[in-house]
This record gives sequence, structure tokens and C-alpha cells, in this order.
Amino acid sequence: MDYFESCSGLMDIGGNIREGHELYYDAKAKYYYGVGKFDSAFVCLEKLQMGAKDIMCKEAVYKGLMLFYAKQNQPDSVIKYSKLYCLMNDSAAIVSSAEEINRTQALYDYNHVQQEMMEKIREADNYKLILVCSVFGIILALFILYRLYSIKKRNHDKMLAEKNSKYCGLLTEYENTSGELMKAMYNFEQYRKDKEDELQRIRESIASYRRTTEHIDNSDVEQDVGNNEMVKRLHKMAVRNVCITAKELADMVSFVKNTFPEFYDKINNTETKLSEREKFICIMIRLYLIPSEISVLLDISIQNLTNTRSKINKKLFKTGGTKSLDHNLRRLS
Repeated sequence: MDYFESCSGLMDIGGNIREGHELYYDAKAKYYYGVGKFDSAFVCLEKLQMGAKDIMCKEAVYKGLMLFYAKQNQPDSVIKYSKLYCLMNDSAAIVSSAEEINRTQALYDYNHVQQEMMEKIREADNYKLILVCSVFGIILALFILYRLYSIKKRNHDKMLAEKNSKYCGLLTEYENTSGELMKAMYNFEQYRKDKEDELQRIRESIASYRRTTEHIDNSDVEQDVGNNEMVKRLHKMAVRNVCITAKELADMVSFVKNTFPEFYDKINNTETKLSEREKFICIMIRLYLIPSEISVLLDISIQNLTNTRSKINKKLFKTGGTKSLDHNLRRLS
């Protein structure tokens, strides 16, 4: 005890223990009882009685004084402190029961809160599962839409390429048949007639692609248009599904400017208010490029091209629709 009092840091200079640790005096008094130092034990009990503020301290004081006076053979004091001890003992039991009830209530509250927490965790897990499923569903829907769009675009591009390939083949066939006709026109009348019939059939097929009922002009200028290498290159680019380059555009404009100057001047007239793209479309129509080829070369949809053609017809010829546009443009020069 001497070591505790010197090293614990709980004792003040006067040898008194700090407030809140008064039960130490009860243990010290019991020690003095054990070694027969009853006066020292009584002093400790007095210190405990002066600092006793709770039931436990008072119970210890009354019990210690009861034992002390029993040793001193003072029955009146023994009876007095016995009654006080019993009273404090009952109060301590009540406090202990209340504390036990409080502990039980706290344990119940803890279990209840823990149960609510587990329910909240399960609810949060359900929300997470719903969120994950929703995100997955959205991603799957976007993927399916993208795949459908890709398939549709691929089929559309394939259809345009096939259509342009057929048209280019017809142009090549027309060119070859025209050459054969020129070679045989003086020697084989029947051969000439057969080739003329074949040319007529091809003209009708080409006219159907150009969406016009006009006959193909066999003049030298129009023949030059069909035989021009730049124009042939544009047909082949459309077959390969390749967009026209800036250089090809410049060559195309230069060719039309030199070959059809009146046409070029009219579409560039400021009063017409044609945009650059609309001028390019006019030039391509003048060079006998069909809508599917123009769509590929300028990388625009067929519907967009149709709308633009209608605007051109209205600006240049005050006419609605697109049916007469090709014929009207070729009459400008």
C-alpha cells in the first residue's frame, strides 16, 4: 500500500486520496483490521465517511463501523450502524437492480438497432442489385441498338455499292457497244441495227437510273462527258463507296466550267443563292451522276439529297419536287 500511495499519483500532499477513489479507504481499513490496528482502521473509515457520496461508499462505511464497534463491545453503536448498513444494503440492491434493468434495456436496444441495421443493409443490397441490373439492361439495349444500326448501315452501303456497280457496268457496256457500232456502221447494216437496238435498251436502263425519260444526247459534247477520265473516275469511286476528295471536286468544277460555261455561270449567279453543296450537286447531275452515286461521293443520305434536289429545283426553276430537275439543269447549256 505504501508503494501504491507513493507511485499511483492519486494521493495529495496531505495523504488523502483524490475524489472518486474513496473506496480505497475501505480496503485500507480492512487491512488494518487484519493486522489488529483498529484505531488506524477507524481513521480510514472516518475519511471514507467524510468523502462518501454514493451508496457503495456509505454501505462500506456503515459495515466497517458496525464491525469496529462490535470489536469495541459497544452494542448501541453496533445496532445503529447495523440498521444504517441494512438500509444502505437495500438501497444498493435497488440501485443494482435498476442498473441491471438498464443494462438489459440497453442490450435489447442494441439488438433492435442491430436488427434494423441489418434490414437497412439488405435493403441497400437490393437497391444495388436493381441498379446493377438496370445499368446492365441499358448497356445491353444500347449494344443491340448499335448492332442493328451497324447491320442496317452495312446493308444500305452494300445496296448503294451494288446499284452504283450496275450503273457503272451499264456505262461501260454502253461505251463498248458504242465503239463496236462505230467500227461496224459502214459494213454491217444488220449488225448496226442490232447494236442500235442494244444501245436503245441500255439507254432506257440508264435513263431509269437517272430518273428521267429524256433520251441520251449523242452530241460530241455529251460524248466527251461520258468518255472523260475524270467522270469515269467518279463513277468508279461511287462503286467502291469512296467519298470525293477536294482535288476531285476541283477537277470536276474546272471541267464543267470549261465545257459548259453558260451552265456554270447560271448556277453561280448570285440571284440563285445556291450553297456550295447545292452547286456541287448541280454539277454532278450535269455530268450524268445518279442520286445513289452523289449520295456516296458527298457522304449524305438519300433523303437529304432528295430534299436538297427539291430546294435546287425551286431556287433555279421555281418548280417543286425533283422529277424535272435533271432535265432542267441540262437545258441550261
